[in-house]
Amino acid sequence: MARYEQIAAELREGILAGRYAPGERLPRQRDLAETWKTTLPTVRQALDELQKDGLLRVEHGVGTFVVDLAQAYDPFAVASFTEALQERGLEAETQLLSVDTKAYSAAATAALGSTEREGLVALTRVRLVGGVPLVHQRSYLAGRYRTKLARYDGATPLYAFLRDRMGLLAVAYRETLTAEAVPADVAQVLGLESGLPVLVSRRTTATADGQPLLYDVAHLPPSRVHVSITRQGIRCGTDLVPILPPLEAEA
Repeated sequence: MARYEQIAAELREGILAGRYAPGERLPRQRDLAETWKTTLPTVRQALDELQKDGLLRVEHGVGTFVVDLAQAYDPFAVASFTEALQERGLEAETQLLSVDTKAYSAAATAALGSTEREGLVALTRVRLVGGVPLVHQRSYLAGRYRTKLARYDGATPLYAFLRDRMGLLAVAYRETLTAEAVPADVAQVLGLESGLPVLVSRRTTATADGQPLLYDVAHLPPSRVHVSITRQGIRCGTDLVPILPPLEAEA
């Protein structure tokens, strides 16, 4: 691990543990360099990493401040599938099917700007409402996060885990929807006949500075979920609305 990465990791841990309070100004870069017995460029590189992750903000001529994760991006933060359903008064259950720390996907590698050498981590989950499987979702992240993601158990929404445990805040995404035949492994989990047409969502989620963070591939049976897209001015929103109960019609 490079020296700047070590410094960034220590600062990140301190921020998430509360040793640096939200809104607190960090010591001067020169003081940080003396503390870690390193150079100013190394400290700046470490601070840049944390700024990219949304943990720090820079006010030029004033200083570098710790971001309040509970408030700073709330109006813009991406809601998780679970949170979106809770807003509708529905309780979603998430089952974690696997955590693959040596995953491969050419599409995910390209979307995340990763490298084949770095590799990927893939989290595969199924979302249920009332015991009915609605969404099969595979989420890819860069391999540099594999140590912390290996501890992910699915009990916490992934966006919340990334924010609270890793200091990574999802604030924007680009999504495409297509109709495709459901793969056999996904069909088995969703209780569908293999080859039936389903909606496939491919989403690339980014941090506050536009750095790709997460690449998701989700399969949605159109008889169980419909997609609603709204636009207000230049802002667009995508909403997944469950259709319940669905299974009797598909038997």
